[in-house]
Amino acid sequence: MDFVKRLVYYLGGVGMGSIVVVFFLSGKKTSCNYLPNDRVVNHLVKQPIEFTKNVQESLRKNHVDTLGFYKMLSNASVDFSKSNPQAKDCKLYHLLLEDSSDQHKHYITNLKSCQNKVIVDSFEFLNPK
Repeated sequence: MDFVKRLVYYLGGVGMGSIVVVFFLSGKKTSCNYLPNDRVVNHLVKQPIEFTKNVQESLRKNHVDTLGFYKMLSNASVDFSKSNPQAKDCKLYHLLLEDSSDQHKHYITNLKSCQNKVIVDSFEFLNPK
């Protein structure tokens, strides 16, 4: 078999395989979260979130609404050295949030990831150093 025929068979197989993959994955909300930070943030965003009274007051004081909090949460970075993901009842995560509208505003929040919900325990403005 010469090179041209092998190339045609190869490209035909790649093309048909690509069509099959696109067909099966087109309707699904698939994502590739390989890094631990991405997995944790993805899990937290998908759960219903409850805010404590202190957090609601802190959000109001810092002029952050819940939509802004969700946007910051989707781009958050997890500090695993201060987190406790091995807790039995609710896993505790310490996150650093950055305001997308103002790159100089950073916040620290502690979240408890329970079985059916996420509870925001604290929300503080991080003063730049």
